[in-house]
Amino acid sequence: MSNHYDPEFEAKETLGMGAVHVAQRKADQGEAVTRPAHYGGEANPFEPIKIIEHYQLGFHEGNVLKYLLRWRSKDGIKDLQKALYYLQRFVEREVKMQEKSKP
Repeated sequence: MSNHYDPEFEAKETLGMGAVHVAQRKADQGEAVTRPAHYGGEANPFEPIKIIEHYQLGFHEGNVLKYLLRWRSKDGIKDLQKALYYLQRFVEREVKMQEKSKP
């Protein structure tokens, strides 16, 4: 199933399945966007977005956390590689900023 919205497909599906089925499918897609299973769902107090917002993490830090917390339940080693990529970029950026701030 594609993750992008296709109004033409939706119109065809509405005719073929009925509006009730389409509404349920939309609800399922919304849940997949806002509360994906690989993050533990809304009830998870350690959901990455909650931690990122609580600690006001930046882009790189947030991505490191996100990929580390989901690697076992989503993309495995690929997610670990992504976490490492963002961590390396974050470290490089911080080193440059410290070097610029030296007198």
